[in-house]
Order: sequence, then C-alpha cells, then structure tokens
Amino acid sequence: MKIINGDIFEVAKNKGIIMHQVNCCSVMSSGIALAFKNNYPQIYKVYERNCVEKGPEGVFGEFELVQLKDKLFGVNSYSQLEFGTHKKQTDEHVLVENIYKLDELSKILEIPAYVPYLIGCALGGGDWNIIEEALKETSIIVVKFDK
Repeated sequence: MKIINGDIFEVAKNKGIIMHQVNCCSVMSSGIALAFKNNYPQIYKVYERNCVEKGPEGVFGEFELVQLKDKLFGVNSYSQLEFGTHKKQTDEHVLVENIYKLDELSKILEIPAYVPYLIGCALGGGDWNIIEEALKETSIIVVKFDK
C-alpha cells in the first residue's frame, strides 16, 4: 500500500480510477462525496438515479463505475446503507470487497487506482485497521488530503 499526500482529484487528474464510499440514500452532502458531486456532476446523476430506481437495500453493496473523462473513472462504493455521523455507517466487509474489485479493475484497465485516506472511516465510522489491512494486499494508492 502506497500513501501519498495531495488532492485526490489533482493526483488522478486525467488517468486513473478514484473510488469513494457512498450511502444508499442518494445524499452526497459531505466529505469526498460532496467534492465528487461538485467536480464531476455526472457521477452524482448516475448515483442518484441508481438509488431512486433500486432503493437503499437494492443498491447496497454495489460497485458502480462511472467514466469521468477519457481515461479517468470514478467508483461509487455503496458500502454505507444510511448517512449521518450519529452512528457507525460503514460496512467494512462490503467496502473491503469493493476495494478488491477496484484493484482487479485497475489491473485489467492498466491504470492506477486511488482511494482517499481513511475511506469509510472518517465520517462513516469504519475501522481503519480493517480497511488498511485490505489495502495492504493491493496496488491501490491511498491519497491523504494535503491542505
């Protein structure tokens, strides 16, 4: 597992796959999800449509790839059923499964894969020790936001 500092959107600027965790309620109102929505509105439109059509239980666990630019993709990891910071939201098992899918996809497409540092743990309340162990088994690059 490689950790670098920077803005994940600048690091992956034109080539790569950026995965973030989303809830299953069509709400992208904080953290990297909000940054995705603001930087690449097309990922929000796909996400919102999927949540509305399938409902929270129907999208839970999905790994949704969205093309952002020619060689730049975003992935919505539906590993958080609800939203809010009032309780733990992240399902580490689902997030880890999607981390492995991301690693496999990046190898198939031969482009780098990125996730934000503490994915699913900062606002989602997940256990970083579990997520970090999975990431160590991959070639995914973890990007720690550098202000």
